[in-house]
Amino acid sequence: MRVLAPVLCNLDKSEKHLVEAIRNCTVPTHNTNFALEASLAVGFAYYYAARGLNADGIAEAAIRGSKVNERLSCAEFVGPSAGERLAASKGLIGGQHPDDFLDRLYYVFGTTMEAVDVAVAAIAIGLFCRDDVWLAIRMGASIGGDTDTIAAIAGALSSLQGDANNIPHFITQRVLKANEDLDLEKHARYIEKMSDIDD
Repeated sequence: MRVLAPVLCNLDKSEKHLVEAIRNCTVPTHNTNFALEASLAVGFAYYYAARGLNADGIAEAAIRGSKVNERLSCAEFVGPSAGERLAASKGLIGGQHPDDFLDRLYYVFGTTMEAVDVAVAAIAIGLFCRDDVWLAIRMGASIGGDTDTIAAIAGALSSLQGDANNIPHFITQRVLKANEDLDLEKHARYIEKMSDIDD
């Protein structure tokens, strides 16, 4: 799901602009109601986490975002709803051991490559971990299924809930070294400039 960049570039804009940006990034390659609903849920979660809402507020925003899909037109298929799954998963968030939480997500909601599974698992993990980015990434990478996408979304959502991240320095250095031809700092500066994010 390529939702984070359009959200960061539209933080200072209205929900209407946000929806259009998410739709424009999703529909060219994922033109189904499932993919768009999941993308809108994740996008609204990011948007409102960056605006400082608490976990309950972010969950409600994600559910509301998923419902925006109902008025947009794209290829329609019958299947599970990200919004309904998010509403059902809210009771799981908090108060239990991370392994038990992951088991419930995996066995009850699933973590396949389907957009609805990825969105629900990633948002739930991001909300469970709050601003513990490193835990969110590790939990997302450990749950099974589409782990890379789930970990990336959960880590981003967790990061947006805090002021900094707690990813160990040796890990970030390893990522930078493995991607030395990719100027990640340049891209970060561009997104920061586009979104007016303060350090």
